[in-house]
Amino acid sequence: YNLGLQKISSLKAEGAYQGFSDEGFDYIFQVLIDYQPTDQIIAKVSMRDVIEQNVSPEMIRDKVILIGRMDQSMASPRETPYGAMYNVEMRAQVISYLIDLGEGKRQLLQPAVWWLYNFLILITAVFSSFLGWRFPSQRDRLFHILCSITILWLACYLMILWQSLWFAYV
Repeated sequence: YNLGLQKISSLKAEGAYQGFSDEGFDYIFQVLIDYQPTDQIIAKVSMRDVIEQNVSPEMIRDKVILIGRMDQSMASPRETPYGAMYNVEMRAQVISYLIDLGEGKRQLLQPAVWWLYNFLILITAVFSSFLGWRFPSQRDRLFHILCSITILWLACYLMILWQSLWFAYV
């Protein structure tokens, strides 16, 4: 699909994103969502404030308005990278992400391809092997493990930050 300045393609079963099935669905479209801190994209207003007209028109002008429940007795929140969110908050994340994609403010988040995974594994293995060869003592093994974990974490973090490529860290 084309959305403003961005061409959006549905996820394929490749890389770390495997194991989902689209059997029984004629048209299935999935994208990865790049979550933002909720307080940056959502202004929460109670229905009582709306009914009593305690909301300024500037607060809602040119905004997408979602109406939903955020009550623990009615619906339990779901776990996300930014903590527990209610369904209406999750929908706001999706809408905000799609609007930002269409305006060109953010890049489309994609899972990395298989050859990039293999390259990252190879680099980590070569670096770990070098450390094991250069520092063979038993007490340095914790250092080797910590270095490998740190390099792998940094590689995953920098790829998602700079290239919008998602790596499965584990």
